[in-house]
Amino acid sequence: MTEPIEHIKLLTAPDTLDVDPRINIQSLETLLEMVRRTAPFIVLDIPYGWSDWVQHALMQADEIVLTSTLDLVSLRDTKNIIDLLDAKRVNDAPPRLVINKQGAYSKTELSDKDFETAMGCSAAMVIEYNPALFGAAENNGQTIGAMKPGEKIVESFHELAQLVSGMGAPKSKNKHDDESQRGLFSFLKKKGKD
Repeated sequence: MTEPIEHIKLLTAPDTLDVDPRINIQSLETLLEMVRRTAPFIVLDIPYGWSDWVQHALMQADEIVLTSTLDLVSLRDTKNIIDLLDAKRVNDAPPRLVINKQGAYSKTELSDKDFETAMGCSAAMVIEYNPALFGAAENNGQTIGAMKPGEKIVESFHELAQLVSGMGAPKSKNKHDDESQRGLFSFLKKKGKD
């Protein structure tokens, strides 16, 4: 694992093309169990696709954050995932929604309000399209927080982390948003274990 900033360790996928993308559920559980022994929180960045291991990981999650863009295909896919998760995770917190790349396609994208109305929930976070900032961070191998401390986007990520982890009281725009917010990257920690 690498440690790009203090208190965050990353275990990334191999960067070669000849790796079999299939993941065995038992192998995933073994890996997660080892990480649970040393980390209070586990965050999985899960790819789009409904494979067995993805479904297993999502069913084990305490919190799920879905990232979507403001187009009709993303709206359809995100709504389908939320409906499926709601049906299978009836006693768990609903997924939270993060809108990504707002403004990237301003002439063709849906408005935030229309997207939220169609989804039936408010976004926990809206990330504005900023290719210079995100591209520079990626090229430099830095997190956004390490690259631009104090910026609005950094504060938004911090508030989302507090909301999902339960380790702080983020400012809420609306007192009803906390229960209705839904939010494809997933914050995971094993249920019943800290």
